[in-house]
Amino acid sequence: MAYENCLSLPLRRLAVMLADSTHFRALTDPVMASREEALARIYEEGLPPPAAGGVYTESELDTYRPFAILAHNGQRGFTTNRLGVSGSGYAWEDGGLMLVSIERAVPDEDVVGGEPTTASWLDFRNRIGGIIDDLKSLAGGVEYVAFTRLFILLGPYFDHDDDAVTEGVWQRIELGIEWGG
Repeated sequence: MAYENCLSLPLRRLAVMLADSTHFRALTDPVMASREEALARIYEEGLPPPAAGGVYTESELDTYRPFAILAHNGQRGFTTNRLGVSGSGYAWEDGGLMLVSIERAVPDEDVVGGEPTTASWLDFRNRIGGIIDDLKSLAGGVEYVAFTRLFILLGPYFDHDDDAVTEGVWQRIELGIEWGG
């Protein structure tokens, strides 16, 4: 099925943009060379369902990590505003809010007392900052989404408590991207 309209194209363009980020590629695999390999780590609306019931195993999640999940925000995912008359009809301006969640596993050597080390946090923030810088430089290109604002919704944060037993230790950040007009 093709990406063909005002709802599907923005998510696809954001995925391509993220896949073309050198910092996202380095996060997913230091020797990653292709857009297609990076796109394989980017999911729309969530990961594939867990193999056994409603809970992912750590090994299952490790096959996905690091990854990005893209979605439209449920409340403000898409808006269109009529600008005026153009030719034989109305001119419209589309936009909305997309969400980007980026997660990576924390290697065992970077975990002390069940928490990521200070060095691990610095590395994660530097990688995310590089991704943000890449997105800013790519914004509005022919294959990419034109966004007007990028902000942190949540994070960076990590798992804790009982999740580490089943999911391993991970770090995540959630970004908001306002696009359009």
